[in-house]
Amino acid sequence: AASAEPARAKPPLSDTRALVAKARTLFFQLDETREDFKIAEDLLKQAIAKDGSDAEVWAAYAQLHQRYRARGWDLSDQRREDARAAMQRALRLDPTSYEARFAQTGLFLSGVRDGAERETALRELLRERPDDQRVLRALASLLRETPARRSEAWALYDRSARLPGGDPLALYNKALSLWFDARAAEAQAALQEALKQQPFVGARLMEMHFALTLRGDLEAARRLLDRLPVAELMEDRGCYFAYLVHRFRDQPDEALAVVRAVARDWIDDNWFRGPRALLAGDALAQAGRPDAAAVEWRAALKVVDTRLASNPNELITLGHRLRLLAQLGETAEARKLVPTLRQMTRVDEPDVLAPAWFTRSLLVL
Repeated sequence: AASAEPARAKPPLSDTRALVAKARTLFFQLDETREDFKIAEDLLKQAIAKDGSDAEVWAAYAQLHQRYRARGWDLSDQRREDARAAMQRALRLDPTSYEARFAQTGLFLSGVRDGAERETALRELLRERPDDQRVLRALASLLRETPARRSEAWALYDRSARLPGGDPLALYNKALSLWFDARAAEAQAALQEALKQQPFVGARLMEMHFALTLRGDLEAARRLLDRLPVAELMEDRGCYFAYLVHRFRDQPDEALAVVRAVARDWIDDNWFRGPRALLAGDALAQAGRPDAAAVEWRAALKVVDTRLASNPNELITLGHRLRLLAQLGETAEARKLVPTLRQMTRVDEPDVLAPAWFTRSLLVL
């Protein structure tokens, strides 16, 4: 009998597509860092220089811009515009591109109509590739914004996690969603499932945070902190979570050392976004050194004012300015900001919850 014809090998990627593939592995991975994103951006610029007519290059570039925003590392209007422009170019070059259409789903607004259109687009992508875990997570993240549909979202996270190789990020996102829904026991269970699949640093940090905030177990939080690689404490989230552990344990000097080890003036993460010196000042105040705390708060105010000079409507930065002025005893100046912030946060409207940072700022006055 004739032997079966051997399977045909896939053709090798072009130089351009190889750069795109390498970049995408850097910005779609667990424990990604800012440096990974910078390298990915350099690779995509090389790909554009080689073949700027390839829609897949521009689709990947749009996705990278969106990932910067999703991670909280760059929420600027420029980054959002760069994402839109790259996505539009990708779609013009190839309207059928799967990756370009996936990038497009990340640029809808937050209204009901936009949410419905985004859901339709994501479900169409899933019909084409039912096991695309990025799309499953994106659809789950959309549905969890509607309280009545959160069970659908959690089911999608579970579906992704059951695929070959698992999906610890889906289980991590499910844990956060359950936590925000005040389902603490289920949140902790989902996080443990994520850690079983892969104990990535983000999940380990959240395990520490849950020990601290959900169980009040300061010793467990310290033990978990001690197991983290020191390099992770130089990243913004690791720094902030370690700072919290030391503050909760009434160890302000250790908290101060953690934030001073970070060279950046501004910490940019979804869990804390603000001047490093503000955290340093708070630690010094806890240590009973008010004059030293005031020096740090004054330095933080300078960073805030510099940032507001170029972004005067940056809401959370205005909130930091209110709080810092109040802590420095300049209450009259701080109170001038309150009406503006009340309007910008819409806290006087029915069913609108005040952001936590706004409430904390008012407590200082």
